[in-house]
Amino acid sequence: METVSHALKLPLQHQSAWTDSTVTLDWIRSHPLRWNRFVANRVTEIQNRLPSHHWGHVSGVENPADCASRGLDPSTFTHFKLWWNGPDWLSTGIPTPRQTYPKPDSSIDMEERREIVNCNATTTHPWSDLLNNCSSLLKLQRVTVWCTRFTVNTRPHLGHANTGPLTPAELHNSLVIWVKIVQAQEFPSEIQFLQQVPPRVDPKSPILSLNPFLDKNGVLRVGGRIHKAPLPYDNRHPILLPRLGRLTQLLIIQEHENLFHCGQQLLLSSIQTRYWIIRGRDAIRHQLRKCVRCTRQRAATLQQFMANLPQFRLHPCRAFTKAAVDYAGPFLLRPMVPRSTSTIKSYLAIFVCCVTRAIHLELVSAMTTDAFIAALRRFIARRGCPTDLYSDCGTNFVGANHELRKFLALSSTPIHNQEIANQLSRDGIQWHFNPPGAPHFNGLAEAGVKSVKYHLTRIIGQTRLTFEEMTTTITQVEAVLNSRPITAESSDPSDLAALTPGHWTHRQRWSKEYITRLQQRPKWMTPHKQITIGDLVLIKDERLPPMTWRLGRVQKVHPGDDGLIRVVTLLTKDGTLQRPIAKLVLLPVSQDSDNKS
Repeated sequence: METVSHALKLPLQHQSAWTDSTVTLDWIRSHPLRWNRFVANRVTEIQNRLPSHHWGHVSGVENPADCASRGLDPSTFTHFKLWWNGPDWLSTGIPTPRQTYPKPDSSIDMEERREIVNCNATTTHPWSDLLNNCSSLLKLQRVTVWCTRFTVNTRPHLGHANTGPLTPAELHNSLVIWVKIVQAQEFPSEIQFLQQVPPRVDPKSPILSLNPFLDKNGVLRVGGRIHKAPLPYDNRHPILLPRLGRLTQLLIIQEHENLFHCGQQLLLSSIQTRYWIIRGRDAIRHQLRKCVRCTRQRAATLQQFMANLPQFRLHPCRAFTKAAVDYAGPFLLRPMVPRSTSTIKSYLAIFVCCVTRAIHLELVSAMTTDAFIAALRRFIARRGCPTDLYSDCGTNFVGANHELRKFLALSSTPIHNQEIANQLSRDGIQWHFNPPGAPHFNGLAEAGVKSVKYHLTRIIGQTRLTFEEMTTTITQVEAVLNSRPITAESSDPSDLAALTPGHWTHRQRWSKEYITRLQQRPKWMTPHKQITIGDLVLIKDERLPPMTWRLGRVQKVHPGDDGLIRVVTLLTKDGTLQRPIAKLVLLPVSQDSDNKS
């Protein structure tokens, strides 16, 4: 435009420019910073010569410049009106650039950009598969020696044929080969700096504080500060190994087994006499967690985030409508016969209200179904019939449940009085059992047992009471426990007295003062890794040492309302059984490795 204006030597009052490229027009009408350097420089130059609002769009059939770019036949060129006169609207007056034009397809990029692709090249040694497939360090050494021997024996010019058993020198040299391979993969920059003349260490190297150096065999060792100590060379300058890596794992496993599954501190001390593992304590701790024998002996059971309180514990109702039951004992009693030296065993049936935490105690002569049913009838006569009872899977409770069902079925037959059958059906008790081996699922009853034993051990001690004396004592203990505060006691004399299980009628205070205290979780406050189907576990048995506990495979999981698994069904050699995860020890054995073995 400047060249044409200078050649015509005419003053220009208005300048406009048109293009049939919508992409180019979008470039010009946008800020140059949106584009890369090549496009941005040209857009800036165009905008400096002619502002963007002076640019308009023209279709390709009306663009005279299209004739030059596409070319015309000489016979039609002399009479081609578009080339000589331009489009028709150009002769009607000074045109105004059209601001509206067909936008380019949004799927087409407005600018051809260079795609930057990051490629991470990982160099692996040809023998890396051998390292990963060997299950022990000794096997790795022996396979390496046999491969080296084969190479030498099939090439006579490399030396004489080597036969016979493997020697300690060959095993040591094979280990040095693998150390150099691992160090070349993990410390390439450090080795490159140390191979320079003079050797130096990269200031940004993470092992700078160890002052590493290369020995005569090209092995990277710790320089340290104890060069003058009266110790063997390997102690003063141990070989450097990375924290992660198969060779480090095999070394830790071998040393751990040689020291009869020792602890972390002894294992670290023994390894550091020859090798210096970066963050060795973490590497050893990580590997010891995978040791099946140590896991079995440690017998650390699984835990899970504490579940929310069930609904029946949060809804106010009559005391003992929802009750938990458990047994305590045995307690030794003496008969009424004077000077008798015999003893009688007795037990306590402890009923705990799930809502108010009130306690009812019944002395039971034996842990049998009949004895418990009799205690249950006494409880119902004094406290009213509960709608739900919660207990563990004790044989006496299971038997009582069966007897109650049989009794209810019998009472509903026409032989018995119809009125009694109707009454029993209205007051029927629904029994809920916790998973086997899960006493903490019945925590209210277990806490009641603990509270009762606390008082009885301090009152009775080793004294043998008669049945009447024992009944009197437990009734007094029951009164004490039912008067204990279940909310905080205030020091303000104008405040109400602390709420106790005896305040069964104060439901409003119970809802405001007691329920809010149940918000906080006293333990099991973080979710843990979920146990999955197929996991191999040990089933905890307090009567046996950990090494004799039964093995089980998780066959089915039973998630709670919050989706967390706390109970599983196990497949054992004796059949299937259900256990809580608190009674299980998860073995660090993957399903794939277990199937291979």
